[in-house]
Amino acid sequence: MKALRLWASDFKQSHDSLQVNAFIPEGISFEISTPFVKQSIKRGVLTMTTDTQWAKLRTDVLENIKTLLDSWNGSAEEAVTLISENERNMDQLKKIEEQLREDEAFQYTSVEKQLLTVIIPKHQQMIAAIRSEKINLMNKMKQINQKNKVRDNYVSMQRASVFVDRGI
Repeated sequence: MKALRLWASDFKQSHDSLQVNAFIPEGISFEISTPFVKQSIKRGVLTMTTDTQWAKLRTDVLENIKTLLDSWNGSAEEAVTLISENERNMDQLKKIEEQLREDEAFQYTSVEKQLLTVIIPKHQQMIAAIRSEKINLMNKMKQINQKNKVRDNYVSMQRASVFVDRGI
């Protein structure tokens, strides 16, 4: 079995992160025993991110979501647009959560909890506005359909000849 050995010069470390610059050829196995570090391989390149960095990314994504939701003008049309624009942020958040889920002990920070207490009600308001608009449109469609039925019944009456036998 082939093994990869990284030298100290391959690592760059700061107070909250550890960065490795290395190309991992296919078929090479490796093991890293650095605490609090997540790792992933993409196209043969090893990238590592600490929980602190993942938390920062998660906070940034939550702030982006909040900023986008704060720009809502109250209309249902704008709500649909913002929710669809937030799909990308939600996908990023899911990917970050998958990385952090490996370590069950890692919880939301107080800043993230505060952001979520703003985001969730705002999102619920947007969904309520969309539902309300949907109900209004359905009622208008029912009224139009009812008017069409009345018109069709009035116009489509066939006036056929009626023979009355009076016993003559």
